Amino acid sequence: SQQPTKFGADAKKATIAAGMSEEEASLQAGMLAISAAAKQVADVGAEPKVVAEATKAAGEAAGMSGPRASHISAQMVAEAVAAKTAAAGKSPEDVGKAVLEAAQAAGVSHWAGIKHASKAAAFATAEAAARSGKKPGMVFQNAKAAAIAAGADPADAAYLAADGASSAVTKKAAADKKLPTEIGAVARAVADASKLPGRSVVVQAANAAAAAAAQREADDGGTADDIAKAAVDAARGAGLEDHRAIQVAGAAAVAAISKRATAKG
Repeated sequence: SQQPTKFGADAKKATIAAGMSEEEASLQAGMLAISAAAKQVADVGAEPKVVAEATKAAGEAAGMSGPRASHISAQMVAEAVAAKTAAAGKSPEDVGKAVLEAAQAAGVSHWAGIKHASKAAAFATAEAAARSGKKPGMVFQNAKAAAIAAGADPADAAYLAADGASSAVTKKAAADKKLPTEIGAVARAVADASKLPGRSVVVQAANAAAAAAAQREADDGGTADDIAKAAVDAARGAGLEDHRAIQVAGAAAVAAISKRATAKG
């Protein structure tokens, strides 16, 4: 495997050869180098601090400025370490701590480190919990515990966990060929478990459910009408009334159809 710094330098040469300006080449090459280095170093089981340092070095070798390389590294490293530690079956608390250590080692401020780490920890822990078949309420609790261990305060952690858990459980339900209304119901179960006030958490759940149902229908070759109907049923299943369900579903259906058209080229 290539050294991250060599990968960064090579990526920059390639982007300049393709006709990009120096500034644009540094940005594009830096993003590529940081993403590749984060995954490569995390996959071999390196310590979080080592992952962060290698990733930042890759961005700088591609010509990215130190502060920008630090900021993007913190996000990519947080996501890579979160995915690796959560998939390895670590506890939510261990995931959160490892991710925070990695994000802060990238050289960002204390609060920026917490912002990147808590979101990455919540989402990765939720995905691992959903994949292992945990109930929506437990997926939420695990994600919240990971976000708190990554430095988020309990209120912020609850919002991040609701977002991560509703995304994870709806994707799992869609993959398991559940009906759109059932996809909506698991998202609503996350919203209920979160005990967050107001309608925003229900709308968030409905967005996740509609997106998962629409994408599944699009992947299965459904017509535009099929995709839209699946999205509406999922949003209703999450507890939205008709006119709001139609608004949420419309956006989800358009996104799924666009994604399918782009994939077909």
